[in-house]
Amino acid sequence: MRTERRVDTIVFDWLREGLDESVSQLLAALESLSESEQTTEPAFDAMQALKTLDNVLAFAGEHGVRVLIRNQHAALDKIDRADTPAEPQALSAQVESAHILRSIIDRLIFDGAINKASLLPMTNRLREQAGFPEIDATGFQARGLLLEQEFNTSIGKSFQTDPPDVRSLLKHAEREALGVIRHDWSAAQRLAALLSKLVAEISRRSVKNALLLYIDALALAEVDPERIGGVVKRSIGRLLKLLRLLAMDVPRIQVQHLATEAGAILLTELTSLADKNTCLLGREVREWQSDLNATMGRCQFLGVDLLTLQAVQDVFIDELGAVEDVLDL
Repeated sequence: MRTERRVDTIVFDWLREGLDESVSQLLAALESLSESEQTTEPAFDAMQALKTLDNVLAFAGEHGVRVLIRNQHAALDKIDRADTPAEPQALSAQVESAHILRSIIDRLIFDGAINKASLLPMTNRLREQAGFPEIDATGFQARGLLLEQEFNTSIGKSFQTDPPDVRSLLKHAEREALGVIRHDWSAAQRLAALLSKLVAEISRRSVKNALLLYIDALALAEVDPERIGGVVKRSIGRLLKLLRLLAMDVPRIQVQHLATEAGAILLTELTSLADKNTCLLGREVREWQSDLNATMGRCQFLGVDLLTLQAVQDVFIDELGAVEDVLDL
């Protein structure tokens, strides 16, 4: 249990009403989404609620829960952007995840521990409905660690939108990335330099961390092309996609999701090959390995939320009252 857990509990007790309101807003929006042909407004309301939950849980240090929320947000964004009505299974997964979030918040308010293994099945169900590949325990841990790193990253420059010269840097970086794919390792140094400039200009933390990780990977590949070169070449496709999304006017969650996905996959591969003393994102590989391999515990039932339990209690009380009346007769 983290030493700051008591502070987190105080925060949750203070913010309980707001958190409950966000989950209620999420459930109401998902209900409207399933009943209405017009998806834009309820999807927007649901994504705003998820964003609020994500921000609060980030301050509380519950980054494992944030992995679930971020995947639900990305899956909901795909539903919103689809040309056809959402499949019932996709909406069902959204509603189930929202109820799980309410149960999680109830546990956190009472200082209950959240077992990460219990979050993985729901996360993968959301990913399946969105067409994302399934992740294992290590992949889940990697995404949670990157979200923690993202939260601790200094924003530096702050912009509502990225500066105009970023588009020029993105085009040049894309060209050099294509050079690396064509086995032109001289392009790797130029690409790393361009990514460093982008890190200084871009305000999105998830993108900063992904680009910093690619810079570290390119440096390692230059020193040890036999071991690390293959990892870099396999990962460049995701970097290209990220650079192209940054150059387009797309929803923030799409860029955020791809940056975390690309970073988590690259981090997992690099930590399995690089020397333990090597630094990635300012931490030694041995530290990353220790965190990635940490046990997630056994999968447990998270339980239903307090409102549901109270409703069940009321039903039992009514039934017992009826039985007593019969016995009295």
